[in-house]
Formats: sequence, C-alpha cells, structure tokens
Amino acid sequence: MQTVTNPSQIAISWVKSPATLGQVVALDLPAGQPAKLPVAAIEEINQRGDIPLLTWVPEDSPEGARVFKAQVLNLLKHENQLLLRPIVKAPNASAYRESWQKLVKSYRASGDTTVVWVWTPPRPDSIAAYFPGAANVTWVASDCRNTPAVTSAMGSCYLPFREQVAIKIEMQSKPIVLFVPEEQTPKTYRWAQDFHTRYPEVKAVIFSPGTPPASTARGRSPKREQPGG
Repeated sequence: MQTVTNPSQIAISWVKSPATLGQVVALDLPAGQPAKLPVAAIEEINQRGDIPLLTWVPEDSPEGARVFKAQVLNLLKHENQLLLRPIVKAPNASAYRESWQKLVKSYRASGDTTVVWVWTPPRPDSIAAYFPGAANVTWVASDCRNTPAVTSAMGSCYLPFREQVAIKIEMQSKPIVLFVPEEQTPKTYRWAQDFHTRYPEVKAVIFSPGTPPASTARGRSPKREQPGG
C-alpha cells in the first residue's frame, strides 16, 4: 500500500471496483500567482502507478496559458496520465461557458483529444446554466468539503446537486466524483461503497487530506475517456 506523502494532497477511492490498481493524488496549484506545472511531481506520481488530479486557475495571460498547455501536452505525449480540473473565473454563466469551451478547444486544437476534464460547477445552485456541454466535460465533481465532517451529512449536500444534474439530460451520462471533508479510513471507505450503491452515478470519492491506512483497499484508476463519453 502506497501512502500520500504530502499532507496537502488528497487520496481518491474508486468505489466502483474492488481492484487495487492505483489511486489518484490531487495537486492544487496556488491561486493568485502564475500557474507553474509541477512536472517532477506529476511524473513521480505516474511512475508509482498513480494518477495526478491537477486543480488550477487558468491564466489570463495568453503566453502563460500557452506555456502551461505545452507542458501538459508534453507530459501526456510521454504516456503520463493527468486529470485536469480548471477553476474558471467568469462574471456570468454565458461568459463562463464560453471560457471553458475555449480552454478545451485550445487543447484539442493542439492535437490531443485524450485529456480528462473534471468540471466543478462554480454555482451549485445553477448547475445547468453553467454546464459547458457534454463534449467538453469528462467527469462532473460535487464538492461537499464545506459540509460538516460527518458522513450522515453528505446526503443532504449531494441530493440537491443530484436533482439539478437530473434536469439536464446531457449531464446524466457523466460519472460523478464526490469531494468529502473526511479523511480516508476503513469506516469512511465502507461508507463510500454504500454511498455508491445508493447513488451508482458516484463513481469516485475524494477524501480530504490525510494518509489512507494500509488496511484500506485502493481502487481502480480511471480510464481516459474520449470527450463526450
């Protein structure tokens, strides 16, 4: 069992499968400063059989964005896996959708169509309005980390999200990744499995910082789905 060595990283449990093939490690780039891709950390995570989930705020600077994209695509070209979770800033839903779509299009224009895009709705009360289209999203994230750190509270956080997803047909086919405020333990891992049984669209649960105990099973790494899959 490998452990998360950096306490700022997050372990992910792929609750769909009992296989023990890997885990995803979250890398959050600091907001408010130019995004710098942690190439060495991403390569190290891949080398040990795990997959990095990169969260960052895309740069307004065209040159900065170009350099960042080139580094990402170069990593993918060398058979590294990487999940991208951009936090797009925009003044309204229309501008948000346009910005997200432009970002995805810029990566595809460079020849790579295998990027896994993890979309976190910026407004949990207006999910459908901000959804940038099924072709531009691979996974949809429900962020419940501000919920009290008790598993019984997760349903009250997730259900309103689920009801909004159900309204938009093109979102219904997307797998859901759930962010929770608790650390991964045998108890919370069992809870995640039960949660997946109740809500089968939830294919993954991301636990908050902490080192998963050796007795906790690790789940399967996600496949790199084609856009719109």
